[in-house]
Amino acid sequence: MPAFLVMESSTDIDIDRVRRYGGPIAHAALHPERQRFHVEGIDGLIAHTLTGRCEVMLGDPICASKDKPRLVDAFAEHAWSHGRTLVCVAASGTLRNHVLARGWAALAFADLLATDPRYDFEQGPEGRHLRQQLNRARREGVTVQEYRRSGNERFENRVQSTYDRWRSRRRGPQMYLGTTGLFDHQAGRRWFIAQRGTDVLGCLSLLEAAGTGSPYLINLVVSSPEAPAHTNELMIVTALAALGSEGCQSVCLGIGPRSKLGSIEGCRPLQDRLARWLYQLSSQLLHPDRKTEFWKKFGATPQEPLYLLFQNPRLPTWEVYALFRAFHASIQ
Repeated sequence: MPAFLVMESSTDIDIDRVRRYGGPIAHAALHPERQRFHVEGIDGLIAHTLTGRCEVMLGDPICASKDKPRLVDAFAEHAWSHGRTLVCVAASGTLRNHVLARGWAALAFADLLATDPRYDFEQGPEGRHLRQQLNRARREGVTVQEYRRSGNERFENRVQSTYDRWRSRRRGPQMYLGTTGLFDHQAGRRWFIAQRGTDVLGCLSLLEAAGTGSPYLINLVVSSPEAPAHTNELMIVTALAALGSEGCQSVCLGIGPRSKLGSIEGCRPLQDRLARWLYQLSSQLLHPDRKTEFWKKFGATPQEPLYLLFQNPRLPTWEVYALFRAFHASIQ
């Protein structure tokens, strides 16, 4: 039997693994509230959250592709030994194929999105609307520059305060991975800051995330309540232009949720209908597909389907509840 270890805090080794192997939500493995599981002899980890009797995995195992089956099987054995079942969010097709052979259920709910940053998104008739939005922000005096981390703690506190104000004033349906320290875990990170004069208006965060198929992932784009309209768009275009000028051919834009579930495998017809109804209901409340629509103006194209994986193919309601808890779903 392999030696199991559940880790409670991130280390420099974990950060390196997340940057080398991580997919679109692997950075959540570094949040303090998440647990990290690894097995002796495998260079990797699984980020997860325990809710009741359900372990919610955040994406694929964070390791080399050849080790993913062994690591997920070890985690399933670990969970079983404690009377728990598994659910996985934003799993790849490779992991889906592996667990379907073990009797799991798989629901296609999203796509991995990416774009080519070398393209000028303001050009031509198709870029006219975006060009108007960016010019409006520029006329309001918004400028964006990359922040080369220099240990300017006072400035970083101002940027973090902008993020905190954005979070505190959000209203309506909410869903997020966890609290974020914008300047935590600096290795493999870059920041683009929006300002007007000396006022900090917003921040875009880039992460190295080789497991996405792109060198970088845009994991966060936020602006303060006081920021002019389309400040986010200006930060995104500036960051993409900078990466394009460096010869970067692809940038991951994260998960693009679908408005409706795609294929459902491993379930009986009753569970199929129930899953589609629950997803439609949650979509009407949370509107996750709006994120997908937003990224289309930046040339977002689907790279591969992403899946919800349920070890219990009956899709029990308490596992669906655990899934929402893991993503802090709420209405404020």
